[in-house]
Amino acid sequence: MLGLNNLAMSWLSQEKTTSLLCTATQPVLEGILDGVTVKGEIVPNLSTVEQAFKRVEIMPDLKKQYDLSELMNLVNHRLEKVRSLLVILNTKAAVKKAYQTFEAGNDAVKYHLSTSMCQKNRQYKFQQIRKDLRQSDIKKVVVFSTNLIEAGVDLSFEAVIRSAAGLDSVIQAAGRCNRNHETDMAQVNLIKTTSDLENMSGLNQIKKAADITETIAHDKTNLMTAPIINNFFEQLYNHDERNKSELKYPLNIKDTQLDLYHIVRGNIVDEGEVPSGQLLERREQRALAPSTTDFTVASQIVTKCFNVIDSPTTDVIVEYSMDDEKFSGTSGDTESHDIITQLLSEQSKFGDVSKLLKAARPYTVSVYDGALKKLQEEGAVQYYENQDIWVVLKSAYSPEFGLGGNELNPDEFMF
Repeated sequence: MLGLNNLAMSWLSQEKTTSLLCTATQPVLEGILDGVTVKGEIVPNLSTVEQAFKRVEIMPDLKKQYDLSELMNLVNHRLEKVRSLLVILNTKAAVKKAYQTFEAGNDAVKYHLSTSMCQKNRQYKFQQIRKDLRQSDIKKVVVFSTNLIEAGVDLSFEAVIRSAAGLDSVIQAAGRCNRNHETDMAQVNLIKTTSDLENMSGLNQIKKAADITETIAHDKTNLMTAPIINNFFEQLYNHDERNKSELKYPLNIKDTQLDLYHIVRGNIVDEGEVPSGQLLERREQRALAPSTTDFTVASQIVTKCFNVIDSPTTDVIVEYSMDDEKFSGTSGDTESHDIITQLLSEQSKFGDVSKLLKAARPYTVSVYDGALKKLQEEGAVQYYENQDIWVVLKSAYSPEFGLGGNELNPDEFMF
């Protein structure tokens, strides 16, 4: 996708437009598929500023592998010195397992967060966590989460434990640590886990990025500097041929291996004009580079094939109520139930349900095809053709764990 990004930014530059790039972990854009030259940092003397604002140290411990028992020992050890702790793991299964194993007792409260929860559910958890963190007399606060907490969440913990991942993710995790200057210098423990705790077999991209982070971390003490971040991205983009090809947004159209990068550059505007593999090969051999202004939108193919987040998921609607939360103190929260009832009414079969679908968004969970199939086999989800929606069995959703958190009972389908 970076190839498409660079094409767009180069075109904007030709049109005398200034682009402002804002991110905590700026990827290296030069030298990669129409590389974009970043003229300079807005902040002068960046290295000096980085040191002045430094509030977190990343402490790599990547020579050993932590199993569940050793992770719990580390959690308890960190809690001896801090009042709040965030633990971020790479898989939902690992997060759930760690959360269930940790014994909070009378000295701590614990929270579980994952994308198995709908947005409304997560928002409530964030509110409760924020409330507990602000109360000085509250017990210790421990949160077990997937990487969903790494961006756009204004929570601050005194310490963080992060399972090995790409350096960009590790730095985002560090951004949840000591945001409010709870201490002069906080620590983020970067660890490796056993395959029994985290099954990474289906997460090749995360594993590759974690391997690069491990290579860099062996002989570096400060991982949060611009040169080291640049080094990470350079290694990531050039890791292997597959990584390089993925930067171009690969496609398979009419049994021909193509990519949106070359389609946009080559002025192919619909599938009828998709060239054969031989023609593409000849173009590459002749190195027919377009002129600097040869930029098209290839609108039909881009509209059909491009996704900002390219994952085969389906949104399912769940019934979540704050009334089901422990200690919520609420009663009469039937919003999701009412939305589902209206969506499945006879009237909705023939009317415009766009407003209802918009209202249902905070109560949806995105599931992969395999998970959707399993839910169907267990009778936990039902498809309604007239409305083109999937609705989950109420008992298949838990406020504590989200979708699949409760025992499934196909006889309890509410609708």
